[in-house]
Amino acid sequence: MRTQKYSFNSLENEILWFPTLASTNDTAKELAETGRNEGTCTIADEQTRGRGRQGRTWHSPPGAALYLSLLLRPTLHPEKLQLLTVVGAIAAAETANDFVDNDSILDIKWPNDLLINGKKVCGILVESAFEGNRIKYVVVGIGFNLNQTSFPDDLSDSATSLRLQTGSEYDREEFALRLLSNLGRWYLELQQGKSEEVINKLGELSSFIVDKTVTVDLGGQQITGVTRGVTETGSLRIRQDSGEVIVVNSGEIVKLRS
Repeated sequence: MRTQKYSFNSLENEILWFPTLASTNDTAKELAETGRNEGTCTIADEQTRGRGRQGRTWHSPPGAALYLSLLLRPTLHPEKLQLLTVVGAIAAAETANDFVDNDSILDIKWPNDLLINGKKVCGILVESAFEGNRIKYVVVGIGFNLNQTSFPDDLSDSATSLRLQTGSEYDREEFALRLLSNLGRWYLELQQGKSEEVINKLGELSSFIVDKTVTVDLGGQQITGVTRGVTETGSLRIRQDSGEVIVVNSGEIVKLRS
């Protein structure tokens, strides 16, 4: 492991770079339990048990992508926790926009995926711990496909990397520092009570949250309707054919029709 100093919202902190970890999120949670400061960041060159939302495996080959987890200790009301996933998605999209050309189409698929030209390039996994009704800590995990030149057969139709899209190779350290800077800036907005600004930015970066006909998997149940924006806590509104508006707190868009 090597340690790198960096600034998280003007406070000195550390990035811990590991050659191999089972999961950067798991290591970040272990560090959180030892009292590590907010802003501590864990990065691995390779994950042996990387995961995404709903228990899925995250393809984590060595040296090709960025596997990053950031420890936060927010003072948010627990109902605002979903907005940390939004903040992660916004920061990832802004960082990608800093590095790719304007011909690429970047989009946030609610709640936690970043797409480029319709394929997944990044995912966010937010995990939290509580003390009573108070948030004890949150770990924001981000897996970003940077330099992969191929994917396993079961992912080749749905996943991509910045290198595959642009033909360029990316420096993981440079990308990580830019991503952490963007994360810190939007996290500060949220901490200062500016959730409306966060939601408005999501609206700018995502084509999914307004006037799209989608099917959302709620885990054992699917609903279809037209998206009608997000709530002040980051939940997705969907208007069904009956006219009823359903508020989805947690789910996955599995089908989209323009």
